[in-house]
Amino acid sequence: MASLDIRANSQAHHNILLGDTSIKLQDRIPKIYTDVESFSKNYDSIFCVAGGWSGGSIEDPKIFSQLEHMHQIHVVPSFLSMMNFFKRKRE
Repeated sequence: MASLDIRANSQAHHNILLGDTSIKLQDRIPKIYTDVESFSKNYDSIFCVAGGWSGGSIEDPKIFSQLEHMHQIHVVPSFLSMMNFFKRKRE
């Protein structure tokens, strides 16, 4: 099992880290793809378990920074899981 996340997963056989979130995602993609391929070039399935609300109150003045944080920890891993699967799925 490989884990694609912002932190290493001690239960995974291989960890693929998303890297520095202050760097644009499109600039991090080549390294992420290389890391994914270093574990396996083909996959039967990829599961994404990212999700949940961590934004706090809509009235909080920091809501937009919390929204950006949620995007990085929930949406980005989901999107990358989908992209990686379609690029490397077994025929």
